[in-house]
Amino acid sequence: MICPEVHKEVARLDGYLDGIAASANGSRRYSAGAFLIELAEPDACIEQAIRDCKSWYSQLAFAQTGRQRLPRGLGSLESEMQPFLVREVANRSAADLENLREYLSFRVMDALWFALEAQGRLRVGPSRAVDVWRLDNEPAPDSSDCTWFCVRVEWGLVVLQFNDDLKWQQAVESGRVDPLCP
Repeated sequence: MICPEVHKEVARLDGYLDGIAASANGSRRYSAGAFLIELAEPDACIEQAIRDCKSWYSQLAFAQTGRQRLPRGLGSLESEMQPFLVREVANRSAADLENLREYLSFRVMDALWFALEAQGRLRVGPSRAVDVWRLDNEPAPDSSDCTWFCVRVEWGLVVLQFNDDLKWQQAVESGRVDPLCP
């Protein structure tokens, strides 16, 4: 069972990612968040765990080529998430944008570490290392493009989700999609 402190820290991380996406990317095209999945089995399928968690989204499909285990675990995660944190910023040099991405990814990693440590100690899986996976959804015409970074520890998954919502927003505006019915 995951302690309440972990839920609180992941909720805090969720709010932080949402705030970054809303303020740093200008338009409402991009969104981000974090959530927690408690695994029934330590070796449960990550994709199925996300599908179960997002059961309301029946069309959720993962790209066959979009599953990648990050080679250095949390070390790789910090650099891999940077382009998703800040995608568009007006009036910033490339160096300023890179510095902002590095700073924000450091802060996200700090918040993630607090969530992992809140369980009492960092309890890792059988390999004694944190497993980190990147998953991408199968592109669909009227759906958001999503990337998930899944941090697997023995008690569950902490999932960071980054969305490009442009196709979905256009589908809503044209009337092809009802935003209240997933």
